[in-house]
Amino acid sequence: MADTPPKPPARPQVVSYSWQWSETFIAREMAALDRLDVDLAEVARAPSGASRSAYEALVAGYKAAVDHRRPIDADIDYNWLWQADIARDRPRYDRSTKLIDAIAQAQSRPGPLTRDMVAEMGSVDPPAFVRIEALADHHRLVTVSMYTDITDATFLEEFTRAVETMWRGHAGQDELRVRVDVAVIPPERLYCAKAVDAGKAAANCAPPRAGEKIDVAAHIARFPEGRGVLTTGAGSTHETAGRTIVVGPHDVT
Repeated sequence: MADTPPKPPARPQVVSYSWQWSETFIAREMAALDRLDVDLAEVARAPSGASRSAYEALVAGYKAAVDHRRPIDADIDYNWLWQADIARDRPRYDRSTKLIDAIAQAQSRPGPLTRDMVAEMGSVDPPAFVRIEALADHHRLVTVSMYTDITDATFLEEFTRAVETMWRGHAGQDELRVRVDVAVIPPERLYCAKAVDAGKAAANCAPPRAGEKIDVAAHIARFPEGRGVLTTGAGSTHETAGRTIVVGPHDVT
């Protein structure tokens, strides 16, 4: 989907997802359903017969309940994904939480970030596929090198343009911007190269078909080391394994 022009940076707000929040969603909608059931019973008991408008209001209420179920389903899916990932690597998420809290606290103060504020957040050790260059006039260029098995040139062009447009920032007098360097590995080569090297028939190494459920971790492991990864196959677009953006089926800016 089309991006809107970048807005001035807003003060940060940390939003937490949890099973308690999912339960709050569910309880709220169950209460709404209870009210609809009461209204339906009253309409059915009307001595002179219910009016058409009363039934239309009930239908609208039940349709709204169906619509409100979708974000609940999404919230539960989101929790299933992330709670399991947190359980697998709790120390990494503890470090991320500490960093997020430090950033939120620093940016809640008036004025731009200073070097002292940045120092309070601790050092960041970039992965091998990220290169940071100091350019002239306080400009820093962050180059991110990635592999992808996405062969849609239009999508890759839009992805690169969006990242390079939106991901800009300032730290003191320094201005930072991102450059994306994408190398394409076609799915057939990603899935068949090792099989061919092992003398197996190419017919037994076909990549997954569109819509087929895959093991995302095993899929990511097929990519060579040395670069980050941009791929598809997730139920929800997210970052994982410290190097991979996995795109889901939903439209995003």
